[in-house]
Formats: sequence, structure tokens, C-alpha cells
Amino acid sequence: MAVSDITDNKPNEEAVKYVEGLLAQLKSGEVRSVICVVGYNDNFSSHGWALDSRTGRRELLAGLVMAQHDFVVSIGLQEGSSVLSKNID
Repeated sequence: MAVSDITDNKPNEEAVKYVEGLLAQLKSGEVRSVICVVGYNDNFSSHGWALDSRTGRRELLAGLVMAQHDFVVSIGLQEGSSVLSKNID
């Protein structure tokens, strides 16, 4: 796993916009629970969650599994190792 430049501390503007939009939904009460994984500038990652008793845990788990699947597929596409990244005749 390579880290291209750990001294670059510029904010990821796409992530900032995403989290600000999510924060607005949390503050309005539209979003009740969050499960997240964060990646730090030294390539360290962490995870956590904040769950509301009104949120079904099975539904959150299903969403987490779908996110994992989509992320794994995106890694394969980025690295060119996925069957979806190959030309099939």
C-alpha cells in the first residue's frame, strides 16, 4: 500500500462537501444513524458508528455490506484487476 505524499495536508474538498451534506441531514433529523470509516493523512484508518434506537441494525448492516462490495469492485477497476476492467471479446 503506497502513500504518495503524507505531507500534503490540503483538505479533500469532495469529502468535505459530502460530510457537510450529511451533517445537514443529521441536524435536520433526516439521518438518524451513521457508520463510517475514515482514512487519515498517514494512511491510517479508523471506524466508528453512532446509532439511534429507531434505526434497524439489519438494514444498516445490509447497507454496510453493499458499501463493502462497491468499494471492493472499485479497487479492482482502479487497479485493472477486475473482470469489469478487461476487454472481453
